[in-house]
Amino acid sequence: NAAAHDGASTETTTSPSSARAIPKEAKEWLLSNNSVKTKRDRQNLYLFRNAPNGCKNTNLLILLHGAGDSHRPFDKLAQTMSLSHTATLSIHSRVCGIELPFGLGMSWFQELDYNSGNALPRHDSTRQTTLQNAVQYMVELLQRLCHVWVPECIFFLGYGAGATAALETCRLWTGPNLGGAICVGMDGLGSRTMPSTTMTGSPILFLSENSNLMKECKSEYESCRG
Repeated sequence: NAAAHDGASTETTTSPSSARAIPKEAKEWLLSNNSVKTKRDRQNLYLFRNAPNGCKNTNLLILLHGAGDSHRPFDKLAQTMSLSHTATLSIHSRVCGIELPFGLGMSWFQELDYNSGNALPRHDSTRQTTLQNAVQYMVELLQRLCHVWVPECIFFLGYGAGATAALETCRLWTGPNLGGAICVGMDGLGSRTMPSTTMTGSPILFLSENSNLMKECKSEYESCRG
């Protein structure tokens, strides 16, 4: 198993770097929506990587893939970045997301009308419901991870649908500020109707080729922060 040889696993190790590792309640939450019988089953849901070079797992970076992709390329990205004092948790949307049609994989929420192929408007009830389900799942995961990491040491890196899920999680997180999120290639905030009055000031970095979209995201995010 390649993951077992390159340092990524679904289980903690006894190395010095694993003094901070995924708590049992977070592992159970990551497995809660799927039938898991083997180590490979667990690795198909998430991959955890200790900080490189025996450093302490001071920070935690959570990586969320885009629609139709999987967590494995993002685990490889984490390995390549090799961030000092930073453990990484790459999660497959299978833990809480939706299955895409035509065998195209899975995503965190429904972005498209699969009959027309058009993007769903942000007020669409299906889009809102599926996104809210993913965000609530992530919030509850954070609550469990905070038994080990303080919120300011937890970060997100999301791409596409994963970026929207990361952003909305930061928007709706009611605890102390998270370390922040890097949102790449997203389509804007998830829903104008999702509650945000309790939103914290977790820093967000938007990366997009669409300058108008970036301005819209910045304006809406700042207005939500009051």
